Amino acid sequence: MRIRLIGAGNIGTALAEEANELEATLEIADRDQEKAQGLAERMGGTAVNADESLDEVDLVIEAATQDVVRGPVLEALDAGIDALVLTTGAFADPTLLDAAREATERTGAICHIPSGGIAAVDGVKALALDPDAEVTLTTRKPPGSLSGVSPDQEGEIFRGSAHDAVKKFPKNVNVAVSLLLAGIPPTVRLIADPSLDRNTHEVHITSPYVDVRCKVASNPSPSNPATSHTAVLSARAKLRAILDGFSVGT
Repeated sequence: MRIRLIGAGNIGTALAEEANELEATLEIADRDQEKAQGLAERMGGTAVNADESLDEVDLVIEAATQDVVRGPVLEALDAGIDALVLTTGAFADPTLLDAAREATERTGAICHIPSGGIAAVDGVKALALDPDAEVTLTTRKPPGSLSGVSPDQEGEIFRGSAHDAVKKFPKNVNVAVSLLLAGIPPTVRLIADPSLDRNTHEVHITSPYVDVRCKVASNPSPSNPATSHTAVLSARAKLRAILDGFSVGT
C-alpha cells in the first residue's frame, strides 16, 4: 500500500512509524519541508508536496489542519482514494461534510475517522438506530490547555451543540464531531478544572432501554503535551485496522 501522510508532527510521526512497521510505502508532506524530509529519511519514505499528483496513492492520511481536510483529503475522496482524517472538527462544517459524503458515494472511497481521545463510539453507532437515544459529552480540561481561557478560570465554560463547540474551541473538542458523525448529535459540556493534570472525556448515552457511561482520563502524549496519548494510540490502531482484512467492532 502506498500512503501519503500529510503532517509530520506528533501524530503524523506516530503514524509514519506505524505505517513503516506495516511495510507500507510512505510519501510524507508537511508545510515545513525540512520536517517532512527528515521524517521521510528516517522512515525510508519520500518527501513530497501535499498537492502533488495522487497517482498510485492508495490512502491519504491527514494529520495536520482543517485546511488539509478541505483540500487534499477532499481531492483524494473525489478521485476514489481512501482517506484517514484526524482533524475531525473540520466536518463540523456541513458544506464540507456534504461534499465528502457525496464524493464517497460517487467514487466508493472510504473516509476513516478514528475514535480519538474518547471511547464508546461503537455504542453511539449502535444506539443511533434508537430514535430516542441521546448523548452528552462532558470534557474536563486544565484551564491552561483551553484556548482563550484564563489559567485561574474554573467551572463550566461551554454548553451547546458540537457545531458550536468546534467553532468556539476548534483545538479542544474534535471528539464532539466524532460523536456527531457516529450518528447522534451530542450535547457538549466543556469544563475548566484547575485541579486536573490530564484531560477527561465522559460520554453518557441514554435511551429508554440502555444507559451507557464511559470516562477516559488520558495523560498527554510524551512527545506533545497538546495531544492526548489516547488520541495517538487511536490513530495508530485505526491505521492498523485499515490494513487488516479482519474487522472487529460495530
